[in-house]
Amino acid sequence: EVADDEIQDMTFCAILKKYDGKAPQVSPSKDYNPEIFKNSIEDDSDTKNEKYLNHKLHNWDSFISYAALPNDKYLLNWPFRSNDYYPTPRELYENPETRNYHYQKSKEHTLNYVHYMQTKMGHPEWGLATDEFPTEDHLPFIPYIRESRRMKGLHLLKENEVIPQENSFRPPLQKNSIAVGDYFLDHHHSSFFRPPDERLIENLPANAPFQIPFGCLIPEEVDGFIAAEKSISVTHIVNGCSRLQPVVMLIGQATGAIAALSLKRKINVRDVSINELQDVLIKAGSQLFPYKDLYGDNPVFEAAQKLALKGIYVDNPEFTFNAEEYVTDEEAENYFKKVNFKQISITDIIGLKRNDAFLLMFYNIK
Repeated sequence: EVADDEIQDMTFCAILKKYDGKAPQVSPSKDYNPEIFKNSIEDDSDTKNEKYLNHKLHNWDSFISYAALPNDKYLLNWPFRSNDYYPTPRELYENPETRNYHYQKSKEHTLNYVHYMQTKMGHPEWGLATDEFPTEDHLPFIPYIRESRRMKGLHLLKENEVIPQENSFRPPLQKNSIAVGDYFLDHHHSSFFRPPDERLIENLPANAPFQIPFGCLIPEEVDGFIAAEKSISVTHIVNGCSRLQPVVMLIGQATGAIAALSLKRKINVRDVSINELQDVLIKAGSQLFPYKDLYGDNPVFEAAQKLALKGIYVDNPEFTFNAEEYVTDEEAENYFKKVNFKQISITDIIGLKRNDAFLLMFYNIK
């Protein structure tokens, strides 16, 4: 109810490269403090007490393979006492002058950690890749922003809509879905690693593959505007799973489709037909209901997606469709409770393979 100004850290990521022999050494900044990086990995720890540290201790091998890239390169984006940078939110988002200052300090923070890797962690063979970005410091053009100012939308996606509902492995169904995601609730806060009596505590529950509803992209009041990326209408907690690239790419595709349909039909974006929008997205191969084994080139994809939006879907801990499995009596009974069909009865789908049953149901919806 009251703003606490807690947002996820930003990070100036870096592409590192393993050199033959010593890599060009990165110079530290004037305010370099090696103590802040202590315990980022097990090989450089002064305690094995993970409860006190508030994170798992990985060894060098799991650290350097965490975001391994081709050609002996590595994406430096480590969440534990590494290159995440915590700015004062209002200085970052509301003041361009202090924003640029924090961008520079975030760059220095990342370069300091690379220096720490080369010296204190004993890996001088790793350094900045000089052939990735045409920048003087070899860092990316912009930082990775995990959380931004968010719009008040027609729908505010909350924690209880991305965690399993009672008696199900899946969150509540979003019939107006325009995108899906399957990343876990994950927040980057360097304040997690302060001393126990000073640290930020966020008890993030285990979530499940989830849907993004249409209303998260459309403002409550402003016409002619569509949100995307990190700015959609979700809570701070849900931002932890909705911010990831696969999710925001699907949201971007939906945003483009909404804009196109709005222009084509000469209507406001909030008045775009959900059915028409979902039809466009499904025909383009976008998932609107998350199955981990069913893609746009599968003949049953459209039927399975559209039936799911009506409440007919497979609910199992693997979040799979399993097209070759046979429909059971219990499964069929559940489907026929959700939707009325023409010309078929429950006995017509019992014992069929799931792909055949879903096609039969799809072509017989009233």
